[in-house]
Amino acid sequence: MPVVGLTSTAPRRAVLALLAGRSRPLTAQEVHAGLTSTLRHIGLTTVYRAVHSLADAGCCTPSALTANAPAATVVRHHTSA
Repeated sequence: MPVVGLTSTAPRRAVLALLAGRSRPLTAQEVHAGLTSTLRHIGLTTVYRAVHSLADAGCCTPSALTANAPAATVVRHHTSA
């Protein structure tokens, strides 16, 4: 996670890895459900905080599916050769 000013934490890495493996935006609840099988002590609030900090750093893009279920997807950087 080479983002200046953003500390690489286990929850952020886990959220980013999960989002990177999906082709569609996931809600925080979906991310939480996907991570609880691998990270026993991650709370939904931690997932929300991780998504918000990753979005602020430009690592993922938040999108609003509904007012009650915001979603996020990883920013995919395309390089041209």
